[in-house]
Amino acid sequence: MTTANSAPMRERWRGKGRDGDRHPVGAPALYGEDRQLPAIYGGRVALDVELEAEPHSADVREFLWTEFTRNGAMSAPYFAPLLVERRRALAQRAVEALLEDVRRDTGHVLTVGVTSEAPSSLEPAGHVSVGDETIQGIDPSDIFVETAEGLQCLLVDRDRLIWPMCPEHRVGAHAMRTEAGAVWMCSVTSHEVAPITV
Repeated sequence: MTTANSAPMRERWRGKGRDGDRHPVGAPALYGEDRQLPAIYGGRVALDVELEAEPHSADVREFLWTEFTRNGAMSAPYFAPLLVERRRALAQRAVEALLEDVRRDTGHVLTVGVTSEAPSSLEPAGHVSVGDETIQGIDPSDIFVETAEGLQCLLVDRDRLIWPMCPEHRVGAHAMRTEAGAVWMCSVTSHEVAPITV
């Protein structure tokens, strides 16, 4: 993550702007629809480089806006734990919903854990995983796809259970991100089998 100053810091706040939000001293005032992510305050954080993704979804923009409004401009050591917690919470929510689908579809009552490690010198961004699948997304749909892939591989390896199945072709479906969100796609013809609902 690019920072103008490597020392951890908290910004001083100036009063509320015309948009009703508080801003760190020296940060540009942000107004209405033109409001940009507070992550750019003072050039301290280059999210497109660090997160390797454009924050297109409204959910991601809201997460970033909330955290940077609450905390001010942050260096990587301050932001990484917030991102780890977001990934862990969304992955846990997805695992619970997916396991309920497994129970409904197969009758199997299974447990799958979400593992997470706080940021450290060896893993500065922290680590979240389901089975062997590392959760790297920030957008909920990406996290749901990664979680579904991890859960699906774990069920095959550990429980010898292929789930979900395409009802038309009787083959396993695979998780995929589409414009509509996270979905299960048929492995044979790549048609959508079902949305991944969480």
